Amino acid sequence: MEPVTTPDRLAGVCTIEQILADLDQIRLLGAGTVVLDPFNGDLTEIRQPEQAWQTLAAVAAYHRTSQEDR
Repeated sequence: MEPVTTPDRLAGVCTIEQILADLDQIRLLGAGTVVLDPFNGDLTEIRQPEQAWQTLAAVAAYHRTSQEDR
């Protein structure tokens, strides 16, 4: 997946790197909890949830690692 570089990109949308950077910014703003919902309204996505689970697992692994570094 290519990064989205348009100014109207929503937080939490696109590449893992962009999502992780968004979460870092949200944390810096003071959020203690963020709810991630991978469903974007496309019903065909729920038939194959593997990509969403992989993305959520990558975010969780990054979050655990970054907390250990603090």
